[in-house]
Amino acid sequence: MMQIIIREHKLRSFSLNSVAAHFLGEQKEDVHHSVITQLQNGDEFTRRRLAVYCLKDAYLPLRLMEKLMCVFNQVEMARVTGVPIAFLFTRGQQIKVASQLYRKARKHDLLIPVERHNQDGGKYEGAVVIEP
Repeated sequence: MMQIIIREHKLRSFSLNSVAAHFLGEQKEDVHHSVITQLQNGDEFTRRRLAVYCLKDAYLPLRLMEKLMCVFNQVEMARVTGVPIAFLFTRGQQIKVASQLYRKARKHDLLIPVERHNQDGGKYEGAVVIEP
């Protein structure tokens, strides 16, 4: 989720609290990380506060995903460009453009030349260095 927001939006801060405040008008529960152990070891009321904190931390990204229509956008981008959804997260823009070029070329019975890389793992034989 964070990866998508960073790539598609220009914000001052990309913390969950900042992003949720910007898009949803909500913020996380105010629990400092140093207090979490004390809340867990406390009574039922402190554990309830911790549970609310954890639930909201899990719920905010889901609400952001729904509000920003991330799943829909990624599925449509994959459909339009002809690449697997995983490529949208792991590869750059070039794979999307190349996929569209290959698709159009195939439609018109054209071939696109492909530059072959060194097949032996990119190893080159170096030169001998002689002392001057």
